[in-house]
Amino acid sequence: TTLFGYAAAVLKEPDLRQKAKLTLEAYQLWEKKQLPLGDPATAEPPPDKPARPSNCQVVEPGKAGKRGRGGSKASRIAMIHSFAHIESYAIDLSWDIIIRFVSQGNEGLKLPSEFYGDWLKVAADEALHFNIWADRLIELGSQYGALPVHDGLWHSAMDSKDSLLARLAVIHMVHEARGLDVTPKSEARLRSGGDKKSAELLHQIYVDEITHVTAGVKWFKYMCTKTEQKPIPRFHEIVRKRFSGNLKPPFNDEARCKAGFTKEW
Repeated sequence: TTLFGYAAAVLKEPDLRQKAKLTLEAYQLWEKKQLPLGDPATAEPPPDKPARPSNCQVVEPGKAGKRGRGGSKASRIAMIHSFAHIESYAIDLSWDIIIRFVSQGNEGLKLPSEFYGDWLKVAADEALHFNIWADRLIELGSQYGALPVHDGLWHSAMDSKDSLLARLAVIHMVHEARGLDVTPKSEARLRSGGDKKSAELLHQIYVDEITHVTAGVKWFKYMCTKTEQKPIPRFHEIVRKRFSGNLKPPFNDEARCKAGFTKEW
């Protein structure tokens, strides 16, 4: 078994609990130095769409329904369902960055082992986060798949499937940092709705998510340095070209700074 073998297995696995289990298994083996990288020449290319559970109704972005403000139990369930959904796709995205750029879109660089270790750690965090939210939904009398979802984040990732720099900029810096911007408000809504447990879980996850933005910034800078490009101007150029969303304040400057994603970016 190799890291690239696990990437193929996770991306082909429709059961989200099993995706998470395989991810955590791979991370434990990697930490014990019992998981070789694998041969890039024989690595299975990633699918353009990962396997997903069949019990989810997938709708267009914008039609998945409003989450509300956390005042009612139904609204809190909708919020937590959307957190679980984002984390489930974050598992796939972490594996996708591991396998997709092994031999293409990487500016001609041979990526070091540390790159793979960092993204496997992110994948393991996302697997734990998915399990936390899937368990919490059950405690609240619901389950993942009970509400419609959209796959807008995956479509955004596929817009950068030809370039690791673009993937890092758009998904692992812009989108992940946007998550940091909105989390304090979500946490406050859960608390004011009386769901202290979910608010505390969200805070615990938020601390991990800061390190995920750190990984995006770290590897974006690494690639720019190796290819003699200036990171911040290159980042702005990519985002203008490749990011179609709306970036509006307020920004969570404190969390962004902790991640090394400072104001000049």
